[in-house]
Amino acid sequence: MVQVHLFDSKYLFFEISNLGSSEKHDLLVNNKEGSDIVSTDHFTQKHIIYPIEQLKVDILKDTVNFEKYTFTCTQFDAVLPFYFIENDNYYYLKTYVNENKSEFYKINLLENNNSSHLICTIREKILENSSYTNYKIIKVKKIDKKDVLYIVREIVENQEISIIEALYLGKK
Repeated sequence: MVQVHLFDSKYLFFEISNLGSSEKHDLLVNNKEGSDIVSTDHFTQKHIIYPIEQLKVDILKDTVNFEKYTFTCTQFDAVLPFYFIENDNYYYLKTYVNENKSEFYKINLLENNNSSHLICTIREKILENSSYTNYKIIKVKKIDKKDVLYIVREIVENQEISIIEALYLGKK
């Protein structure tokens, strides 16, 4: 377990992974799938969002079911560098390992089907810190209670910051 958070005093969030998003991305890009990778479990990232009141009930009944509350799971194809929960919605960013592509998704946690709604796609990799990108994310924030995310990043050239810019993902 990499992280455990309590969001909105209603949801217990678990991130399960052996590596951080940037580490996983760089290792998979460097090795390419199958070269000397023994187990896919090592590269799996899971996000489990368990409603805290339901978890209390399930613990007392000895019926805790983490698979039921697993909302995202990636192995070789992608990493999950950013997520948050707001107003019973789970938002996450999915960056692909072998493509210059990132996708911003939303899942309504009150619906029973756990289906993802794609908010937008951007044709570049968005990661916190990677040797395979020129960008370092320095701030990520949801704005105006809309399905919009902005990412402030610095572009480093010759070991100096040359530009600071913001990306807006979603509907402005």
